[in-house]
Amino acid sequence: MVLDGTWQEARKIYNKSSYLKELPKVKIEPSSTSIYQLRRNQKPNGLCTAECVAELLKAKGSVMAAEKLQARLADFVSNP
Repeated sequence: MVLDGTWQEARKIYNKSSYLKELPKVKIEPSSTSIYQLRRNQKPNGLCTAECVAELLKAKGSVMAAEKLQARLADFVSNP
């Protein structure tokens, strides 16, 4: 499960949902800096949801799917 929202929204969702705290957690070490700059107040080394999913796909060996997702995100960011 991946929470989608701003950092503040995701934190609220997590803190209000006891069942989420029972799920395994994963720390993502970004392989590059975020290309998603459409929001203000980004966390240093923070990633958007799509970038997180791409990193998870890579970690699970689905490199092609990760690259497709990253390409779609790049298109979205360059043509808002």
